[in-house]
Formats: sequence, structure tokens, C-alpha cells
Amino acid sequence: MNKREWTWFVIRVFGLCLLLDAVKALPRVISSLYYIIHQSFLPSITNHGDKTIDYLQILRSTMGSLFVSSFVELLVFSAMGIYLLRGSTFLFKLICPPDEP
Repeated sequence: MNKREWTWFVIRVFGLCLLLDAVKALPRVISSLYYIIHQSFLPSITNHGDKTIDYLQILRSTMGSLFVSSFVELLVFSAMGIYLLRGSTFLFKLICPPDEP
């Protein structure tokens, strides 16, 4: 294999790794979204004092930020992985410029 074929191979493998990272982000997105949707059931346990209310507020903000970061990770990794697997001609031309006679 020459340099150009190895470059295509490395780009495709990197794209596959990014898609696998996107799949790994799916459970975090689903679990944090599930918590955010079902947090309406939590006000019934806030009658136990100020510490419980503070804990729930911290938990809500943590799950919200986890959802946003995981969703952005899912979008970016899947978009870049699909780009690298399907074409990636711009990146390939940057790494291996065409041979000029």
C-alpha cells in the first residue's frame, strides 16, 4: 500500500472511532433526557427540608448540563464520523495534495 491508500485507511478508521464515540454518548443523552422529562414527579418529596430542595436543584442543573454536553457530543461526533467515512475529500486533499506533473 502506498501513502495515499494508508491515508484513506487512517481517515476511515478515525471516522469509525468517532461514530463509536457517538454511540457511547447515546445512553447519557437518553438517561438525562429521561430525568429531565420525569422531574415533575420530584416536587412531592421536597417537603423533607431545605437540604432535599438544595440536592434536587443541584441534581436538576447537573442533569441539564449533562444532557446539553452529551447531545452536542453526539451531534459533533456523528457528523464528523459520517463525513470521514463517506467522503472526506477536503481533508484528504489537505493531508495528501495531488501530485503535479
